[in-house]
Amino acid sequence: MARKGMPDMATTAVFSGPAFNLLLGLGLGFWALQRKNHSDVIAPLTLIASVEIGFIFIIANCLFIVVFSWLCFKFRLPPGYSYFQYSLYFFFIVISFKSALS
Repeated sequence: MARKGMPDMATTAVFSGPAFNLLLGLGLGFWALQRKNHSDVIAPLTLIASVEIGFIFIIANCLFIVVFSWLCFKFRLPPGYSYFQYSLYFFFIVISFKSALS
């Protein structure tokens, strides 16, 4: 793809191909295990606070990117958007430290 003049598509393929394989492989594997055990729950799972905070910020980051790029900037994020990302990351660090110290 890069030789055909599409470097963005080649870079995307480098990351999306393995991510797709990993997610599909784990999803099908756990689904098969669930079917084999005839259970709704594969294994009980409890998350510690730092992992929950991380999930919340990852989901918020994805939603902000979609909302800002789609609704506000017509699918193009301006360079100044990076300052918002830095502030979101700083906020994540502060919340994580507060959670770890309490």
